[in-house]
Amino acid sequence: MTDSKLPPRKTPLKAIREELGMTQVQFAVALGIDTSTVSRCERGLSEIALTLWQVKCLCMLTGKTLDQLPDHLGREADIEEHRLVTQNQEGQLTPALLRKRANKTQRQIAVELGITESVISKWERGITVPSPSLTDTPKYCQAYDCSLEELIEAFTNLSNN
Repeated sequence: MTDSKLPPRKTPLKAIREELGMTQVQFAVALGIDTSTVSRCERGLSEIALTLWQVKCLCMLTGKTLDQLPDHLGREADIEEHRLVTQNQEGQLTPALLRKRANKTQRQIAVELGITESVISKWERGITVPSPSLTDTPKYCQAYDCSLEELIEAFTNLSNN
C-alpha cells in the first residue's frame, strides 16, 4: 500500500466535531463560522483561526476548559512544526511563543508591523529573520507585547537552532 492510499489522519477539529455528534453545518453554525472553513480544516488544508467568542463557544460545546483544548485544530504538519518553533528543546523563548503569549494571530502581528502574514510565518519557522531599523524596534516590541530583551532573545534563539 502506498502513502497516497493511506486514509487521511483525523484532525483535532474533526475529532471534536464527531465527538459532539454534529455535522459540519451544525458545528459551523454553533461556532459562527463558514461550513467551508470547517471542511478545509478537517481535510487538513488549513488551520482555523477562532475569535475569543468562538473559542468560548467551543469550550461550552465541549465542556472543556481552554487548557484542555488542543493548541491547533487543523493540519498535523502545522501542529508538529508549531511545537518545534514555539519552544526549542532547551525551553527557550521563540517568536511564536512571544506571539502566543500576546494572544495574537500571525495576521494581527503582520497588520501591526505593516507586513504580510507569510513573513511572520517565515520568521516563526526560522526561514528568515527580521531586521528592523533602530526606530522600528519599539513597534516590534509593542506588536509582540514584550521587552526589547525578550524580542532579541526570541529571534536569536530561533536563528541558533
